[in-house]
Amino acid sequence: MAKRNAAPKTERTPRPMPDDAPPAKQFADEMVFDPRFEGRRWKDVEAELRAEYPGWLTRHVPDGGGDASWERVKDAVRAAWDAALDVERVEVDPWTGQWDERAPAYRSMWERRFGASGARWEDHEVGYRYADTMAMDPRYIGRPWDDVAPGLEATFPTWAASHGYRIVEGENMWERLRETIKHGWDHLKHRRSA
Repeated sequence: MAKRNAAPKTERTPRPMPDDAPPAKQFADEMVFDPRFEGRRWKDVEAELRAEYPGWLTRHVPDGGGDASWERVKDAVRAAWDAALDVERVEVDPWTGQWDERAPAYRSMWERRFGASGARWEDHEVGYRYADTMAMDPRYIGRPWDDVAPGLEATFPTWAASHGYRIVEGENMWERLRETIKHGWDHLKHRRSA
């Protein structure tokens, strides 16, 4: 049974970076999670990031980054910044709104299809939320279920745990919720093609 913990962790931390990642990407990935810059668009942060970069480079790159002046790395920083913000928008997408705003529609859909089974919405909500979130992920947008199911299965346990859902040891949550996730996925596919 998937149970939602009292409050999911909301503090985010930068993704671990490989040691050989370019300084521009390391800088962008670190700054995108800095409370001073978090969630802000490039045009709103570029001047502040430009000012921050030399000090960051001195602290983080032993040789000072070689010829990694702002003008040489600015485009790479922007690309990494925009990519990081795209990932952040996966759950906070202005087209779709917040999960709490969409959940009632999924619950009604679930009740029509599975409500008479004796199951509880609380045990299936995670599946619809996962389908909803992943359908906005650039890796999966517009792809059919059979193409995305293996990738979704691989990332589901980590995603569920990071969103405050408890996974019971020994339970194959994916197998239990596969039909729920597919139902949500198919709904989104039809909604987007309409």
